[in-house]
Amino acid sequence: MFLKLKKSIFLNGFLLLCLLLLVIAGCAGSGSDGTATTRVVVFSDVHFTPYDDPRLFPDLVAADADQWPAIFERSSVTTMGTWGDESNYNLLVSALDAVSRHAVDNTVVIFTGDMLAHHFSDNFYNLYGSRDEAAYQAFVLKTVTFFSNQLRARFGDQPVVFTLGNNDSYAGDYAIKPGGRFLTDTAGLFYHTLLEAGADPEPFMQSYQAGGYFSADPAGSKIMFISLNTVMFSTHWPETTPGYSEQDAWDQLDWLETTLAAAAARQHAVWLIMHVPPGANIYTTVKTYMDDTGHVSDGAMMWREKYQTRFLEIIAPYGDTIHFGLAGHTHMDEYRLWRPDGNAPARPIVVTPSISPIFGNNPGFKELTLSSENWQVLDYAVSICRLEDPEPAFARSYSFLQTYMLQMPLSAALDTLYSNLASSTNDSRAYIDHYYSEHNAASPISDITWPAYRCGIAHMERGAYVDCINFSTTK
Repeated sequence: MFLKLKKSIFLNGFLLLCLLLLVIAGCAGSGSDGTATTRVVVFSDVHFTPYDDPRLFPDLVAADADQWPAIFERSSVTTMGTWGDESNYNLLVSALDAVSRHAVDNTVVIFTGDMLAHHFSDNFYNLYGSRDEAAYQAFVLKTVTFFSNQLRARFGDQPVVFTLGNNDSYAGDYAIKPGGRFLTDTAGLFYHTLLEAGADPEPFMQSYQAGGYFSADPAGSKIMFISLNTVMFSTHWPETTPGYSEQDAWDQLDWLETTLAAAAARQHAVWLIMHVPPGANIYTTVKTYMDDTGHVSDGAMMWREKYQTRFLEIIAPYGDTIHFGLAGHTHMDEYRLWRPDGNAPARPIVVTPSISPIFGNNPGFKELTLSSENWQVLDYAVSICRLEDPEPAFARSYSFLQTYMLQMPLSAALDTLYSNLASSTNDSRAYIDHYYSEHNAASPISDITWPAYRCGIAHMERGAYVDCINFSTTK
């Protein structure tokens, strides 16, 4: 009897342990139709500020990056800040801890850019007391090293596929210099600390140092990641400033065309990873060109038209090759659709909400559910940190298919949702609620402005975007 009881206790304990491990891991399972699944976590726009407690600044300047955690732990600042703030050390730790809990046994983790806070140089020079460029660049390098080390400490040997944001440079906002010192100084750091050698080293060093773009195919991923530096395509990139040249942007597009052709020839599925998405700049369109009736006189765009036109021409024939896209930059929970040539279905560029709450949104990140067999994206879930809570912490907000009552795969569901948003009040309310990660006070979406947000999903070209808004307004 004792042996039977002991065996029963052992078996029950073992089953309980297995169940707990599955709950904690949350990385393998099955879809609603029994499809074997895996997961990938995506986070974006951390905008980390080391200036939150100015008393620590002299010690940070004097110390190596690996000493920074101990310095931050001495801070008297114990909160994660609030809306309108950048990510301080406390929010960074909370966010990365939450991401890592969801990334257990992920094949890769994806970061879609903007490590550094806005106005990084101004804050440095104000605290430093002089415009010492060498000291500033050393501080930037230590900050991105600290950031990279924080990721590596949490993700074990999982590669972090990344892209550069518009704040990630020595030169300032939207001013990444192709062939510049920032790219040279960070190439080895990001390759070894973030990618974990998940890309062929020689091509990576060549393209990354040339312009901050590269391709990667980490073991076990079943797809090729093409990481673009879309900051170079932005309307804010100083292409005519000395030291910059529009030829660098054209060179990246030529590289993209060659890389896609090679991937298609080898029958490799591709995900496009970028920071600034193509299509409409919805916020600027509403603020600058929309009147009180919702009519717009023009539309603001994220990219210069010449680069977007060429980009769309390049990717159009590759609907069977490019399966998915990921971006950041807007800080919001949204997506864009592009339609390849032929009969290929619409492909999404899914935008991940930011960790930084600077634009009034709650911090958030996404967890993609994929088919284990071919890495087709089936669904995603979003976790957010509700800053209004007495003790803010990251927790599940919603899952896409369940919220909108759609069927996988995700690409088709996102296309269907776009159509539904024109007529379904429930769907549009849900989309609006999640757009700012459940905090809409900073710039609420109204019935008048809503068409600008809905039309921005599926209309990449400026004229089509403007026509869609104005047609919706006159209905």
